[in-house]
Amino acid sequence: MNRGVSLIQVPSGVIEEWKKVMSEGKLNRKYFEPCVFHTSVPRDLQPPPNFQKRFELKFAPFKKDYPEKYVAGLYDFSITHKIADDPSKAPERFIILTTHAADKLTKAFEYTANVVIGGKRQRVGIYGLPVACHMVDEFHAVRGMKGPVVEMARGHIVKNGCDFWSVTGTPLQFNLTDLESTVDLLQRIAWQDKNHVNFCKTVDSLQVLHEAYLKAVAADASPAMVDEFNDMARGFFDGLIMRHTMESRFFDKKITTIKEVQTEKVSLFSDDYAQYKGDIQEIADQVKEKIVGLTGAGNGYEQVVRSLKTYNELAALQLLSAFPAAAQAIKSGDLRCDQISLRKMIAAKENEDNRDPAKMPAFIALTSDIIKDSPLLDRIWYHFQNMETDRNSRPLKDTAGNLLPWSQRDDRKLKKMVIITPTLAESIFVYLALRRRLQEANNTSRVVLLHADMKSSAKQAMTTDFQNLTPRSARILVTPFDVGGTGINLQTANYTILTGPLRTKELEKQAFARTNREGQYLRLHQWLFLDDDNPAHRLICARQAGRKVKGDPFDLEKELELEEE
Repeated sequence: MNRGVSLIQVPSGVIEEWKKVMSEGKLNRKYFEPCVFHTSVPRDLQPPPNFQKRFELKFAPFKKDYPEKYVAGLYDFSITHKIADDPSKAPERFIILTTHAADKLTKAFEYTANVVIGGKRQRVGIYGLPVACHMVDEFHAVRGMKGPVVEMARGHIVKNGCDFWSVTGTPLQFNLTDLESTVDLLQRIAWQDKNHVNFCKTVDSLQVLHEAYLKAVAADASPAMVDEFNDMARGFFDGLIMRHTMESRFFDKKITTIKEVQTEKVSLFSDDYAQYKGDIQEIADQVKEKIVGLTGAGNGYEQVVRSLKTYNELAALQLLSAFPAAAQAIKSGDLRCDQISLRKMIAAKENEDNRDPAKMPAFIALTSDIIKDSPLLDRIWYHFQNMETDRNSRPLKDTAGNLLPWSQRDDRKLKKMVIITPTLAESIFVYLALRRRLQEANNTSRVVLLHADMKSSAKQAMTTDFQNLTPRSARILVTPFDVGGTGINLQTANYTILTGPLRTKELEKQAFARTNREGQYLRLHQWLFLDDDNPAHRLICARQAGRKVKGDPFDLEKELELEEE
């Protein structure tokens, strides 16, 4: 490894938590100096004075003269730097934290270099921080081969031969090509050796792997296509990925304080279900007909959940597991459950100033008929009422005895709930139903809906408010999985409900990890609701268990049958 600092880049949305980790780490200043480049920096994480001058960098252009109007950049110079003999000034001491944008960092370490352009001597500003180890958190959010994060990492690798780590806890759901920039940055000359474990692991081979993936998840894919992709994926990722879980240990200590929680699986049942069964069966038959048309008759149901195209056809049935009375509105065409149609309704021009479905006549008109006799709503309300009586308090100090940063306005006994749904339709009507139930109960608690068509500023304001412990902050946050099921921190809540099974168990773990995170100081309560008679739930659970469905899972009168293992 070449000499230089360690650099950590994180999304702006989580940098405050990283600052907290760095402060509470209390690294021995005799050996380490953590510092932050951001708009606001704690006193203990301030960079040292004249930090830039610690590295005596020299820039030499590769050419004596560049054409007129040429814009000289980092790759037009060779860079050398002198390392201080004084150990107290060694670059390895420094652990630098900044955002993905890294504006403050690049400005702080911009050096002046001389170059001749069009026969005229000019001075240009070149970013030149010597980095030995570069780690990027939440790298799944950094897509494509360009952008500030990728360009900065490429510069560090080319100019200083730094080690590079891309880190994320979020599964890639659809596109393996999201890993293109990671694979490109990781490639080394040694990989060209046929005996190297990473031989031929290139961006081109990743594209080939992605094409095999698309074939494997197609509605009409054969088992042979699935097996071929699995073999290719194992070969490609072996030696390229280090995977850590909650059980991983470092020096015989767990690497995380995340709690191990047993999710309670609850079977939904209602005495009122029988009156809707005929309508639900009719919808189930229509969904089955569409799926058979996509997968081909006689091909079984293995691809229904694996293929996104066929999985999306289950949306209406997923809504009916929560709101069986919605069957009439679906049959009549008054309600379409697919995400595209619902998002068009929300994003319509007349809703431009307010994207809240509670203010939209189209949803208001349907709410009463859809939410009646809902077994899910009754269960959620039951758990919310129990939450209201929970008076356990967040601690004043952490496990190390350090005072936690509560403000005087914080109610450390305040409890919150996160409700994550598999589909947008479920989120909308769970949200509308809870608003009405709270009003009817004269309960002033607020429920909010986090969805994809909100403005970025509105999303940030909503999650920030939810993470507060002030008395008027929102108590319940409802969100579809594809919006709030990954990548956000909601650990102020310790009650989490998943209203139905997701495509894989890994995605369900991600959903519950929104509240089961570092900084969770309360006992966690987690529920997963299941409808044994719902064809969508049957197919998803069978797929999760790796079992093949025998018989017709869309026939509500028959028990689900599975083939022998």
